[in-house]
Amino acid sequence: MLKDALFLGAKLRRLAAQLPYLPRTMGLVWTAARGWTAAWIAVLLVQGVLPVATVYLTRTVVNRLIPALLGPMVLMWSLMLVIFDGY
Repeated sequence: MLKDALFLGAKLRRLAAQLPYLPRTMGLVWTAARGWTAAWIAVLLVQGVLPVATVYLTRTVVNRLIPALLGPMVLMWSLMLVIFDGY
């Protein structure tokens, strides 16, 4: 466990050492291929939203499907409770 923490710490320090170069690098990429960079950013944003949309839509489908499937069972159990309530 300690070995993994040390390894991760070393990787994070190397990453932090590279961060000052990020603005210049992104500026060069933007200058070289402005259209492709904008398209890449748009695709990344869409990819970030897709899992949330999938969960939201799946939740809606499940929430509407369960009552439709359980409707007859709920009705049957309600009738059984009414019929056998006195016993």
